[in-house]
Order: sequence, then C-alpha cells, then structure tokens
Amino acid sequence: SLNDGRWMLTTETTLPGGWMLCVVTDVSELGIELRDLRQQRDRALKSALSDELTGLGNRRYAMDSLNHMLGPSKAQALAVIIMDIDHFKSVNDRFGHACGDLVLKDFAARLSASVGRDDLVGRIGGEEFLLVLSGSRMHIAEAVMQRLLSTLADASPLGDMPDFRYSCSAGIAFANPGESASDVLRRADTALYEAKNTGRNRFVIYEAVS
Repeated sequence: SLNDGRWMLTTETTLPGGWMLCVVTDVSELGIELRDLRQQRDRALKSALSDELTGLGNRRYAMDSLNHMLGPSKAQALAVIIMDIDHFKSVNDRFGHACGDLVLKDFAARLSASVGRDDLVGRIGGEEFLLVLSGSRMHIAEAVMQRLLSTLADASPLGDMPDFRYSCSAGIAFANPGESASDVLRRADTALYEAKNTGRNRFVIYEAVS
C-alpha cells in the first residue's frame, strides 16, 4: 500500500546468473472491485435475511436462528412467542395497503423497542411476528408482552386518522429440552389461536390452554 492510497502487487523471480526480476503491478482498481464485491455480498446477505418493510429479520432468518437456539449443544430455556395483529385484513380492506404497511412498521418499531439485545425477533408472515426470549429473560415473557400490549393502547400510526387504534394477540410456549422448532411453534400457535378466540388484544400461555 502506497501513501497515495494505491495498492501494488510485487512479484520477484530469481534469474540465472543471480539476477532478480521484480515486477510491480498496480492493483488499485482490483482492490476497489473486491471492496465493491464485498459490499454487494453484504447487502445481498442482509436482504436475504431481513424483511424489507419492517427491517426485522425475515422468516428464513427467524427460523434458522430458532433452530440454532434449540440445537443439542445449546440446552437453554426459551420462551417462544407468536404475535398476530388483530383484524389486520380489515385494515387493508378499509384503508388500503399503504395504511396497512404503516401499521406493520409501527408494530415492528414498538416490538423492537420492547425487546432485549439478545432476544430473537422477526416477521414470519404478513401480520405475524416471532419473539424468542432466552435464558433468564424467559421468565419475564408475560411482563414483556404486557408492556407491548400497553404501548399499543396509545399507538396511532395513521396520521390522517388520529383516532385509529390497533391491537395484537399472542401465544407463548416454553421450549422443552431437545424439542424441535416445529413442535414449540405449533404449541405457541395453539395458544395464539386461543387468544384470538377469547377476545383478542391479549396473550395466552400454552400451559394455560384448556
């Protein structure tokens, strides 16, 4: 690397008679191309794993991460929470998809603000989101959900309609050692279904489902 920012590749070859041939090649342009390729790769990787609208991890990222957290070498306690925005289809039908997108972005921002640094959060469907709390945070799953539901009570994401409010329902399941992601997600989904059927704007823990 030269002081002016250029990069040089030097090759040395020993010739008969003891002479040395030294070839210096300016590879600055190649360095720029490699940097651009790395940036393109990073952008592509981020795009493949994140939801474009909300900025959260997408379904692929969330499921891969959950499977990793449930791996046999991990053996950590997990609270797996599936959340679904209530009556979301009617929001799109009544106000249009642009307003629906504003609701999704608002919910994603509030969800992100309510979780810890090591929590797993992602958008796994149209209006469906996943939150996974690990270790000791598993024990405050109910408090996290209660706080989130409370923040939604004051949420007004549609500027032209300040009186508009929305809510969400959630199902919580606690992972068992060695359990597969599909098993624990099925139990969380069962709890979510119960929350929807018993009035919405609430959460249900799987063990409490009758």
